[in-house]
Amino acid sequence: MEEELKRLLGLVELKREQATRYPHQLSGGELQRAVIARAIALEPALLICDEPTSMLDVSTQASIVHLLKKLQQDISCALLFITHDKGLARVVGDRTAVMFAGQIVEEGRGVLDRPYHPFTRRLTSSPDSDSLLSSEPRGTKVSGSCVYYQFCPEKTEKCLLSPEMKEYKDRRVRCHNVSHA
Repeated sequence: MEEELKRLLGLVELKREQATRYPHQLSGGELQRAVIARAIALEPALLICDEPTSMLDVSTQASIVHLLKKLQQDISCALLFITHDKGLARVVGDRTAVMFAGQIVEEGRGVLDRPYHPFTRRLTSSPDSDSLLSSEPRGTKVSGSCVYYQFCPEKTEKCLLSPEMKEYKDRRVRCHNVSHA
């Protein structure tokens, strides 16, 4: 048990004495490392990281991202990052999925650099904002339609029916009009 604790602390770059502290005695980055140690103790094949760097300063964010990418290699586990930070999504993601109203509307490689779905294009068109959070419009869904229908500048009559995910070039997109992108 003692050896396993030592191994986990080493993997997340914490010192032995930090394991005996109460949460309020640790910095934000140290707390995040402790949480990561607890998660990897179970030797997961997949580690889901929901906003792993929010509420951390920029240098601590970078060190946590570096740690997670290193752990991905060291313990051979896949990482699923959930984030509203476009910069983090670009740095961390091998593949990116963009969601709107609980549905993935676009998924693949290079999504944020070459968006096909109208919502993804809207998200990435604002160079001033690093956040994806404030970009989602609010409204009432038209029953049976595409989830983005009421906001879409490219909607057509066929958008009144919910589209399936379909392969387009190098990714999957949920849009009837994507072949016109």
